[in-house]
Amino acid sequence: MKPDLVVWSRPTKTCIVWELTAPLEENIVRRRSDKLAKHLRELTDNVNDGWELNIVCGEVGAKGWIPPSYVKDLRRTFGFSKTQVSRLADDSAYVARQCSYVIWLNRDNRNFEPALVAPPQ
Repeated sequence: MKPDLVVWSRPTKTCIVWELTAPLEENIVRRRSDKLAKHLRELTDNVNDGWELNIVCGEVGAKGWIPPSYVKDLRRTFGFSKTQVSRLADDSAYVARQCSYVIWLNRDNRNFEPALVAPPQ
């Protein structure tokens, strides 16, 4: 199992596991449930006493739609301001759209090797 992001704090004994998914918008609710169940099954047995584990699934639709749960999770889990969340959501939507477009362009390319796409500055 390889989560996309793991953040921990020894002083507060808190661990945050962030799993990012980019399903089609129609599948976001189901994919969120699948990812949470998977991580709950695999991680909760390995948590040491006294540690708090937060499992967060950040979903961004493949066409760039940001569900309300994404914004709530960023605010609640990481304490980002409304401005920071807005910027991050906009950048995430942009990257999801760009990646989906590149994948679609290369749908028949057997030698396709994806590259990172940076959000606009």
